[in-house]
Amino acid sequence: LGIYRPLAQAPREAVELAVRTRGDPAMVASAITRIMDNLEYEVAVSQMRTGEQRLAAATAQPRFYGQLLAAFAVAALLLGMLGVHGMSAQLVGRRRREIGIRMAVGATPARILSFIMGNFLILAGVGLSLGLATALFAVHWLEAMLFGVESLDSMTFAGVGALILLASALSALLPAWRALRTRPAQVLGEQ
Repeated sequence: LGIYRPLAQAPREAVELAVRTRGDPAMVASAITRIMDNLEYEVAVSQMRTGEQRLAAATAQPRFYGQLLAAFAVAALLLGMLGVHGMSAQLVGRRRREIGIRMAVGATPARILSFIMGNFLILAGVGLSLGLATALFAVHWLEAMLFGVESLDSMTFAGVGALILLASALSALLPAWRALRTRPAQVLGEQ
């Protein structure tokens, strides 16, 4: 339902005119400008934009905030990965002797790798569980910032959890890989 009033009944300094066209918008814009020039009123066309341009202008600020948030999220993920890498390097360094003993008694590299990664992923899983529990609690305050997503969207929680576990595993992999190059005789000879 559309209600239209004559412009004389509701005068304004600026009026917007929306035109739907099947042709080239530039050709229609020049035709509209000619028609406006021929009107008896002094009407100036200040700007003409297509629907796509109007949509882009209307969504520019939310898009910028989304990109800024994504940049901070990537920075936080990289800092987290750096911290996980440092922690796993320290844990592997502390257990060098134990790893050397396991290798000396015949543990395969795959077994050593699964031992190190298994222990580390248990810690990552505990941290992830605490983080998800905190997120479930805090989601009610964040609902105003979520757009087009349910506040308790299971796919979002699962995706973030999987991404964090993958990032943790990749961060811990290099120290675990270095542990595989440990020479049992060298480690056992150190006191």
